[in-house]
Amino acid sequence: MEIVTLVATASAAFKGLKQLVEAGREIEDCMSQLSTWATAVADIDKAAELKRKPSLFKSLIPKDSKSIQAQAMDEFAAKKAAQKQRDELRQLIQYTQGKHGWEQFLALESEIRKKRRQ
Repeated sequence: MEIVTLVATASAAFKGLKQLVEAGREIEDCMSQLSTWATAVADIDKAAELKRKPSLFKSLIPKDSKSIQAQAMDEFAAKKAAQKQRDELRQLIQYTQGKHGWEQFLALESEIRKKRRQ
């Protein structure tokens, strides 16, 4: 999937998450939106990595028509958008769950990441 599409998916999911929290919903009630956002953000990183290190098959077919600068700008913009959303997510979780809630989120995220690497 293209990075621009992934950014749009992440942004739409994040906007929905913010609206739910601002409407008084608890963060636990928003897990579907949060999961969609987190998946899109992870996919942004994966898509960027795949563009930089194409498979053998992809390296044999004609190159992407985008310039290196355009590809770099897409990736840079996507990562900045994801970082901004993550910062806002931190604020939302800290607002609704306190600092301890954000620390729990980070610990859970780290645990899941370790399990996936294994």
